[in-house]
Amino acid sequence: SWSLSLDKYPPMCLLNAIFQLSMFVEHTPCTGSGAEDSLGSDYTTLFNLARHIPEDPAKLLEVNIVSLVFVRMLEAVGYFSECEDQILLTSDQEIVAELISVLVPVINVNTHPLHDGSSENQNKTVCAAVYPVIAALFNHSCDPSLVRATWGDRLVLAAGRDIQKEEELTDMYTVHWTEYETEERKEYLERVFHFPCCCTACVEGWEPVEDDRSTKLDLRVQRRLAAHSMREQAEHRLMYFI
Repeated sequence: SWSLSLDKYPPMCLLNAIFQLSMFVEHTPCTGSGAEDSLGSDYTTLFNLARHIPEDPAKLLEVNIVSLVFVRMLEAVGYFSECEDQILLTSDQEIVAELISVLVPVINVNTHPLHDGSSENQNKTVCAAVYPVIAALFNHSCDPSLVRATWGDRLVLAAGRDIQKEEELTDMYTVHWTEYETEERKEYLERVFHFPCCCTACVEGWEPVEDDRSTKLDLRVQRRLAAHSMREQAEHRLMYFI
């Protein structure tokens, strides 16, 4: 990642620069996890989200190139005051590049899709965005308890099925147990989001059902499918409501 050239700063500016960087570069993902803690949609919450700094030199180079490109784009639109065209980065640009190099790995694993609210069942994705509080609070499950829908630039969440007392509220990171086999789900989540999935569906090996109307299905499978049907209905009602 980008290094900060400390010799370019006067004493007071140096202290300010170090303070600004330490607020965001130091990673404390447990922030907000205490019973009395609170989370806000601010940069502190954003920079403390899960991040996975690439270990592969090629991936690390990619992050640095992205950071440099964004800095040059900001320079082109006049974000940096009194900045003349030059090859080397200024001190301010180095700080911003450092922050972007931290932010890119955060963005890679914490975005949510935003959908066209006018499309049928919101099945048209138009972009992705980061909602720091949502990303910080809800872990993944292949059998999530929540559903979500797009409302303008907002993301709305609601209960998608009956939720037991003290049961964790969970979101879904792309893959659902009715759509992908267990090993495929686990491999995808490990590769893209860098964690081994330990949700009930993966631990118990819930697999997709080809004929969900068959009367020969195990009673436990029938209950899972009924809960999934309830979740789909809740999702549609949420879209209609908003």
